[in-house]
Amino acid sequence: MKNNRKLLLLLAALFTSFWGISQQSNKTQPAVLWTVQDKEVLIKGLERTRYELLKEINGLSEKQWSFKEDSSRWSILEIVEHLVLQNESYRSEMRTALGQPELPQFVEKTKGNDSVFIKYATDTLKADAGFLTPIDRFCNTEKAALAFNKVQDLLIDMVTNSNKDFRKHFTFRNFVQDNHLSNAEKYNVRDMHQLMLTCISHADRHLQQLRKVKAHPIYPAL
Repeated sequence: MKNNRKLLLLLAALFTSFWGISQQSNKTQPAVLWTVQDKEVLIKGLERTRYELLKEINGLSEKQWSFKEDSSRWSILEIVEHLVLQNESYRSEMRTALGQPELPQFVEKTKGNDSVFIKYATDTLKADAGFLTPIDRFCNTEKAALAFNKVQDLLIDMVTNSNKDFRKHFTFRNFVQDNHLSNAEKYNVRDMHQLMLTCISHADRHLQQLRKVKAHPIYPAL
């Protein structure tokens, strides 16, 4: 009887000790910053821009696909090609960043900057497409549409099924390197949520460009 009592006291002591350690461990766990609402914003944005683009290009003739406002402007086919290339680049960048350890020391650098990347959709500043410049990589319009659909599926899948905290993984642009990023501007440091906001805004920019092509006075009727 006495032994049973000792055993119960020992178990109670072990449980109390374990519970204390467990509670302390839970307190030290970093909070999840990327919310369910954040994830829904990205999924809806990616699905919306996909829907709008496919709606715009549905049923276009070859003449409409290849029409240019002038020789210095992109055709609809080139716009779609550029979107495919850019989205593949975003996907590769996101996959690389999510594969690295979390960097919570940079959270404050990007906090509150979402609007910067949302506004990119209407930013009038023109950027050099560089290696993402279209060069007729697709032999026909059907393959261009399929390629866009495929990469958009992959982006949506990554956002939907990732178990990573997008607010603790980062990607970096050009800046004077130091350990604290004290020289980095808002555009230079993005968490993964902001990278995907950029992706959505980039699609919106080129949807506007595509619609402008279609609204040109001599855009082919068929």
